[in-house]
Amino acid sequence: MQKSRSLVLIIVVLLMVALPDATLAQENPPHFFTGTVTIDGVLAPNGTVITALIDGIEQGSTSVGSGGAYTLLVSQGAGTGITFKIGNLDANETATWEQGGATALNLTAVAPPGANLTLSHQEIVANQDLTISGSGFAEGGDVCVLEGDITFNNVPLKLDDPDNCPTFISVTDGILLTSGGTFTLTVRVHSTSGDIPTALLVEGTHELKVIDTNGVVGTINLTIPERQLAANPAGAEPGDLLTITGQRFIASNPDGLSTTIDIEYVCLPNITSATAITDGSGNFQVAISIPNACITPSTNVISAEIRVSGNSTGVVEVINHGLGAGCVPPPSGDWTVTQDCTLSGSATAPGNVIVEENIALTIAEDAALDIDFLNFHLLIKSGAKVVIRDGGKIH
Repeated sequence: MQKSRSLVLIIVVLLMVALPDATLAQENPPHFFTGTVTIDGVLAPNGTVITALIDGIEQGSTSVGSGGAYTLLVSQGAGTGITFKIGNLDANETATWEQGGATALNLTAVAPPGANLTLSHQEIVANQDLTISGSGFAEGGDVCVLEGDITFNNVPLKLDDPDNCPTFISVTDGILLTSGGTFTLTVRVHSTSGDIPTALLVEGTHELKVIDTNGVVGTINLTIPERQLAANPAGAEPGDLLTITGQRFIASNPDGLSTTIDIEYVCLPNITSATAITDGSGNFQVAISIPNACITPSTNVISAEIRVSGNSTGVVEVINHGLGAGCVPPPSGDWTVTQDCTLSGSATAPGNVIVEENIALTIAEDAALDIDFLNFHLLIKSGAKVVIRDGGKIH
């Protein structure tokens, strides 16, 4: 209970610091809520609107962020009983309005029975094919699902099946449903206009929606997995060949768009580059030469840019790479450790320290790594480890 009260106090203090004018200037400070949002047990997609009502009148709204998280300020109403809506769904939870209150509250809702969707994949990368099956849609035999009415993260997807929707229903390409309101179709995860917008490259869980020509809607969540970029070997020297590997970037598809990954190794003012071709799962491996003019020890930058039909998507993954004894934090930003390395002296991390999967960061004897834990964190991913030798320390 003491911990819960402390959490609420911290939330209130942070709120007052972040919003001094909006909070302190009001005669009746709002009630602050924070937590996660789930629909049918699954985290709500980014952008889902959350609304708070008192006596049926809206007193505050917000949108769901990454990881299903939300924060919401609720103004005073005529009464004190608060109900919540998740999109168009009624949340199961309610609350009582308190002046200046701060409450941690996870919101949940259950979608009404109706149209159902099942997918061939629970995770997808752009340019892959996806098979969608639907049931519970409009019955009768004169109903279609049209190409523009299949969307993922609000992007209309390219239909990969022959058009069999009769023209008396629509001249737009589509799939005719069975008389029982079912269908199976395949889409390619790029837009109907033949490009891959950034929305199809945003990591996380997003909504896939299908609407038939009678207006029946089916939705399901689908995840774009986190991309991974790594470089080996550790302790490389200028002029050496470096192997760059990437996972879950963008798929190569013989029936889809032309995709490449542009790799650069940067130790300013020197840059070397290479082009990688992904496989059907969005993975790649390519060798790149480290510029001979790079100095050691040093920490340099490797970037991997996703390109479609030769054009930049604006999506670039970046990691740091140390040369020689360059197991040191970068001058600024997060230190992402992507290869086994040993810190042999004293260093200060300018941001978060992230040790990637299956990587070992070793703090040598009498070495020290200073991390500002009040503002940053040390993240050790699955299979990774941090080894501190005798006399070494992290503080």
